[in-house]
Amino acid sequence: MTRLRNLLEGFSWWLLEPDMDNTFLTDGFGVGYDRAVAARAADRSLAIVYLPTARRIKLDLEQLAGPRVTARWYDPADGVVSEVNGSPFPAAGSKSFEPKTDGDGFRDWVNADGFGDWVLVLEAKS
Repeated sequence: MTRLRNLLEGFSWWLLEPDMDNTFLTDGFGVGYDRAVAARAADRSLAIVYLPTARRIKLDLEQLAGPRVTARWYDPADGVVSEVNGSPFPAAGSKSFEPKTDGDGFRDWVNADGFGDWVLVLEAKS
């Protein structure tokens, strides 16, 4: 909980609204306890996606204010933040994201505690 608090304190989290209609998180949902969830700020400046297990997801970046969007993975196990390769991205169209891979391109989807949960943080930049 301390790490979650540290993550959210850096943002205007009270502006977040759940993506109930899946207009932002458009693919890679999962089901039941494995369901990925997303929230966007009402002013479209911020979005956060929680993945209970690692997988590829697809997001509609047009749902953010832009014109560019920075994307970072947050490891809830140790609080380490890592920039998504290629970030920032144009705030246009759909983009797939998956947790970090190791240097030789193989998936290394486990977090510091050996689990698969991750948080993706996206911020609109002018």
